[in-house]
Amino acid sequence: MFCSLFLITGKAQNNQTNLQKYWHYRYRLVNDFMVVGPNPGESLPAQTRNHNEGNSLTWAEGPRHLAQYLGVLATEYRLLKNNGQPVDQTLTELLYALIAIERLDKQAEVQWEGHN
Repeated sequence: MFCSLFLITGKAQNNQTNLQKYWHYRYRLVNDFMVVGPNPGESLPAQTRNHNEGNSLTWAEGPRHLAQYLGVLATEYRLLKNNGQPVDQTLTELLYALIAIERLDKQAEVQWEGHN
């Protein structure tokens, strides 16, 4: 019977690398996949971005992506607060995301009025 053990060492990700990646992807989300704000169409993350067709954005199942965005913001808020970092921008985005939910709900009620 032959048994071989290989020990492979490599660099694993560390907290600093993961933090840098988080803020990079967070920047891309806010700047490339949505517009943050209280107005119609704002604070709704897009599902896809197509660079080949005039930088178009596509929204599908918007409420699901909005729910995921809320989860990210809530987690970000708690982590920032726990570490004594500023939370104003995160709170503003949370407010706008909640406004977007209310806006979608009101629009759905108008669209589905009279339907069972």
